[in-house]
Amino acid sequence: MKNLKTLLLFFTFFSFILKTESQCIQEDALVVSPSPLSDPFTGGNPTYFPGQVIEFCYTIESYNGGSANDNWMHGIVPIFGPGWDQSTLVPIDQPQSVNENGEWIWTGNVIGTSTGNIVNEPGWWYDDNSGGGALNGDPGDNYGDGGSGSWTFCWQISTLECPPADNGASLVVEVTNYADGEMGSYDFEGCEDDPSLFFYANLNCPTCDETEVTVVQPNCKVTEGLAFVSPDGEGPWNITLLDPFGNIASVNNNINGPFSLTDLSPNDYYVIVEDTFDGCLFTIPFTVEVPEDPIVDIQVFPTSCYGSSDGSINITQIGEGVYEYIWTLPDGTFSNSEDLNNLAQGEYILDIYNSDNFCSSTQIITVSEPVEIFVDAELSEFSQYGVSCYGACDGYIEVDVIGGTGFELNPEFDDDCVSFEWTADLNNDGIDEYLSSNQNIYNLCPGTYNLISTDCNGCTSSFSFFISEPDSELIITENHSDYNGYGVSCNNGSDGFIDITVNGGAGFYNYEWSNGLTTEDLNSIGAGTYSLIVTDQNGCSESIEININEPTSVEILNANISTVSCSGINDGSIDIDLTGGVPPYSFSWTSSSGYFSSNEDIFNLNSDSYNLTVTDDLNCSYDFSFFVNEEDSIVLDEFYNNISCFGADDGSINIGVSGGTPPYNFIWSNGLNTPNINNLSPGNYSLIVTDDNSCFQEIEILIQEPQTLTFEINTFDVTTCFGDPTGSAYLEINGGTPPYTANWFGFNPNALNAGDYVVSVTDLNGCYYEDSFTINQPQQLTMNIQTTDVLFCYGDASGTANIDINGGTPPYEINQGNINNLNQIYAGTYTISVTDINGCEVEEQIEINQPTLLNIDLSISNALCPNDNSGQATVNIFGGSPPYSQSWTDNFGNIVNPNTLLPGQYQLTVTDQFNCQTIETFNVLSPEPDPLSLLIYDEIYCLNDFEAFAFGGIGTGSWSYSGPGNIQFSDPNNFSTFVSCSEYGIYELMYTDECGTVGSIQFTMQSDNPQVFDTPDSYCNFSSYLYSSSVSDQGYWSLISAPIGENAVFDNFESQNTAVTVSNYGAYTFAYNSCGGYDEVEIEFIRDPNVNFVATYNECEQNALLFVDIPEGIDDGNFISINGPGNVVIESQTSNTIIFNVDQWGIYQVSYELCDTEVIANVGFSCPISIPNAFTPNNDGLNDFFTISGLDNSLHSNVLFYVYNRWGEVVYTQVNFNFDKIIWDGKIADLNNEYVCDGVYFYTLDLYNNASQAKERYQGNIYINTEENNN
Repeated sequence: MKNLKTLLLFFTFFSFILKTESQCIQEDALVVSPSPLSDPFTGGNPTYFPGQVIEFCYTIESYNGGSANDNWMHGIVPIFGPGWDQSTLVPIDQPQSVNENGEWIWTGNVIGTSTGNIVNEPGWWYDDNSGGGALNGDPGDNYGDGGSGSWTFCWQISTLECPPADNGASLVVEVTNYADGEMGSYDFEGCEDDPSLFFYANLNCPTCDETEVTVVQPNCKVTEGLAFVSPDGEGPWNITLLDPFGNIASVNNNINGPFSLTDLSPNDYYVIVEDTFDGCLFTIPFTVEVPEDPIVDIQVFPTSCYGSSDGSINITQIGEGVYEYIWTLPDGTFSNSEDLNNLAQGEYILDIYNSDNFCSSTQIITVSEPVEIFVDAELSEFSQYGVSCYGACDGYIEVDVIGGTGFELNPEFDDDCVSFEWTADLNNDGIDEYLSSNQNIYNLCPGTYNLISTDCNGCTSSFSFFISEPDSELIITENHSDYNGYGVSCNNGSDGFIDITVNGGAGFYNYEWSNGLTTEDLNSIGAGTYSLIVTDQNGCSESIEININEPTSVEILNANISTVSCSGINDGSIDIDLTGGVPPYSFSWTSSSGYFSSNEDIFNLNSDSYNLTVTDDLNCSYDFSFFVNEEDSIVLDEFYNNISCFGADDGSINIGVSGGTPPYNFIWSNGLNTPNINNLSPGNYSLIVTDDNSCFQEIEILIQEPQTLTFEINTFDVTTCFGDPTGSAYLEINGGTPPYTANWFGFNPNALNAGDYVVSVTDLNGCYYEDSFTINQPQQLTMNIQTTDVLFCYGDASGTANIDINGGTPPYEINQGNINNLNQIYAGTYTISVTDINGCEVEEQIEINQPTLLNIDLSISNALCPNDNSGQATVNIFGGSPPYSQSWTDNFGNIVNPNTLLPGQYQLTVTDQFNCQTIETFNVLSPEPDPLSLLIYDEIYCLNDFEAFAFGGIGTGSWSYSGPGNIQFSDPNNFSTFVSCSEYGIYELMYTDECGTVGSIQFTMQSDNPQVFDTPDSYCNFSSYLYSSSVSDQGYWSLISAPIGENAVFDNFESQNTAVTVSNYGAYTFAYNSCGGYDEVEIEFIRDPNVNFVATYNECEQNALLFVDIPEGIDDGNFISINGPGNVVIESQTSNTIIFNVDQWGIYQVSYELCDTEVIANVGFSCPISIPNAFTPNNDGLNDFFTISGLDNSLHSNVLFYVYNRWGEVVYTQVNFNFDKIIWDGKIADLNNEYVCDGVYFYTLDLYNNASQAKERYQGNIYINTEENNN
């Protein structure tokens, strides 16, 4: 069952918040909008009116589902009292889920999968695909929306449209909550004790006939409103006014007819009308509104084209009333039209006056115009010309049109509402012809192009553009070098030149020669054909080709060169034949050794290089080179082999001969004459070689012998572990011929196992040497372990292990692992390793076994009641070595019987045949019921019966009491009972459960003072009414004090509400006694009342309602007469209200008699005056004066009239008016007394209306036209 929460209510105008804390819901709040009205009379639950739409938003700020078996938030369901119209219940918005895989849905008839619980009422439920469920609209088959988070759940519902019988119906709302362990698929319940949240209110239904409220709204002159209350029923009535927050603004009791509520500022109000005849109530909301400024819809239409005057302003009235319009135009003139047409660009000031509520407003309205159309044009530009080359047609014009209407809509100007028209003199006949309708035009020849652009409003603008061209085409002329008909002076000369002149084209020129140069002219050039391309700044080009010729060169036709016969002699010669050039020639011979000759042919030459310079008749020089060879010198190339191995005598010499003149002759120092000699011993050998020309060459060669090849072997034994390849050997080699090759026969000399090895060495010449060696190692490391198992009890350390070590290199290190003592080992598997001094290791695993564990299984039965010996214990023994013995003891070591145990702690010891034991401590518990507590929910007063509840304890029980009176219990042996008390005072209730536990609670049967309501004083009457309220329906009235000798009589002194009649005027005090207390009220009965009059005023209406506001408690009077300037017709009349019509404007006096006293009220009728807008002050007797016929001395006072010219200067003023109602004669208010000039003038007229009792202002234009002015 959901527990109730204790709630604190905070009321505001818009909403109120309820907050609480609970088990899983740590912080929550309920926001209700609008808030209910508080009860101003009884202080009970707040109320709502019939048919009111209420919005609820319930927020869980903090949720701790993890503290209750991870139960998550799953459902929020509101339950409603009888005053709600549940057919109007709808959800608002969708709560935001914490988990992304699901959503909150609004549904009903939900069945929880895990519990089978059913919730029929609709509410917010979480639907998800978790917990075996699916997103299928069934929230009962899945988990909730997380164990922590923040959620807001909203819904809307209306109160009943109720008859009087439903008045006070409960508008209670219970917000229930469900976790997924209650209504989802989660298997563990939790958060089921989270309490509901309650909201309390009552339905305020009318309990009597209709009452009408007529509201007179304020205006911009009268800022406060008036409400006429016309109650229906028997009366008298109590009329209470509440402000928007439910606070009492005024109380008016014993009203006998229509009543006015005055001085009401704009706001929302509630008036409660109580008919004291039958006690019925009726509540009426009404609103006093803020006067509305003029509201219009303004449509502004700009001008179509720049500088045009076709703009307009259209005004549409939105607000209520009769509007007057005054326009101030940009030129200072005025207009009274509602709409304006044919407007130019500018600001227009609009003053609007609502003649119904006297409110006004000012608007500044701008009529815009399009920007003037102009063109931002980009013309083709080729070095300041519109086309690139003379006669070319590659020009273009691209334009951006700015301004106008429509050009800005599309940057590409493809909108149908804008257009372009290009024209040009295409035929050179002086006549422009249509060219294009595109925005941009291309491929233009030189000439003038005209554009007409038209915008969306048909506004046009014309522009002209010129495409220019260079003055002429490119022209190239040249002048080149001339040497007697040759472009260069000598063959292969470079003294030629070309001089270029260029005219025409545009800008600077670029030169591109066929030889790669880019200069204008060429200098120091040789013979050849030269082509030139000249390009101007626009890329236009022209070309030319020029030929530079040259003479032929001097050449050697034949050269006979004689070779020197032997090295070192001078019998060589050079004989030449020439051609080419321009003879005759001169000769100059030189050599590197200083030789010189000027002869054509030269002789007796050594072998050398000779240079010849030949100069022709044109002084052109030609150089030639010659070389005089000599027979080659004898060149000897020796190839020899030294002795290969010591003592071998296998040396050899091979001679190669080149140069000289074969055949050759050989002479060796050992007498041999062949080029090659073999089988030589060590020593020096010389050779002389002679050619056929007796030229010779000598050589000497040394044949050497190596030392004997030997080596030494250095070895290193294995010093680590048996079988390791850590032995090594290296060689020290001597003799022979390096480099050497060692052969280890497949072994790595740096990683040798123990064993015998052979190694050989071979030198460069193949000499061979071989030897053997041995590598030694330590013995192999071994270990042997002997073990014994644990003998007696499980967990003993009685196992042993004995280790025997052999081999390796002592000393040894033994690693016992987690064995501390080899003679005290626990059961288990262990690894033992031994390491010698070289780090060699051997490892072995052993296993120690033991008996099974001695174990027991206890079964405990707790005591039935606290402190009795009904507890029991039984045991099941297994493991160890039977037979077993048992020992049951308490905490003090005393032997106990396991079948009669008191609550407490005990110990059981079990021992097997080897004295192995197991001990277990256990508790026998005393029952721990929920604390026994008593609760009373009801308020206890006036000896009314109430209900008491007992919670907790063990089993059933019985009720008892102590106190000043007697108590009777409706059910003395149940958890709940109704209690009846006979006396007021302090009592104690007791409840004793089945085990004798007693719970108690104190309460006070208290009295409650009744409440007596204030009663207004009574005028001209000796009777009044008394009203009271009490929680009890038993009580009586009494007279506490009265004027001396006076008394009072009650209609029914035992009724809470009764009439009372006193014997004379004066102050009386009455008391109402009920429920052990009392309250009192004082009423003064008065002879002479004060009377207030309230009259309606409606402009331009000759009808009025006059209401006489009579103090509370006085009998109504009667109307005597109505006097004024016109006839009066009375439509209806009551004792304090009269409605009448008149046929003339003015002030009327109404006489009213009350308690033999006559009082006078003034009621006024008026209508806004009509003011002319022109007159002709020309003394022709017709319309010579500005006259306002509507002015009335009885109605209008404090009149102030001003006239202004168009510059805002005052030209005339007048205060008040005379009997003929002439306001102005058209003259200027100065000493000259001259008439104003013809034209339009602006006036203001301020006055006070005695009928409406408000200031009025009139303003407008006056047109003056006169043919002649008389000064």
